[in-house]
Amino acid sequence: LILTGLRGSSSLTIPFFGTADSGGIGAVRFLQEGSHLVSGGGDGILSLWDYSSIFRTGSNSPELVAKFAGHKAMVLSCACSPTRPLVVSSSLDGTVRIWDAHVASETGRLNRSAFSASGSASTAT
Repeated sequence: LILTGLRGSSSLTIPFFGTADSGGIGAVRFLQEGSHLVSGGGDGILSLWDYSSIFRTGSNSPELVAKFAGHKAMVLSCACSPTRPLVVSSSLDGTVRIWDAHVASETGRLNRSAFSASGSASTAT
C-alpha cells in the first residue's frame, strides 16, 4: 500500500506480508496524535505503524510497532478514538473489537448486531 500527498513526505509505503490469497489491506486510519497509523488486512490482523519513524530513519516505510490479533477474517474497517488510545475494528467474522493501542490488547467485543423488524437495534456480546 502506498499513500501519497502526506504532510512532510511525498509518499509512504506500508509493507504487507502475506500470501497471494491473504486479501490485501482493508482499512487504514491515523491515530489522533498523528504519529501512528493502523492498518487492517485480509489476514484479520491489525498492525500499528509508527509514521514518525520515516523522519528519523529516512525510509519511506514506517516502523511496525505492534500487531493486534483476534479477528478470524478480513478486517473491513477501523476507527481511532480522538481522545483515548483506542482502536475499533470490524471484520468479516461478524465481530467488532475494541483495542487498547498502548498495549495492543483487546478490551471489548461485540459479536453480532442487528435491527429488529420494528427498527430497534439489538446487540449480542
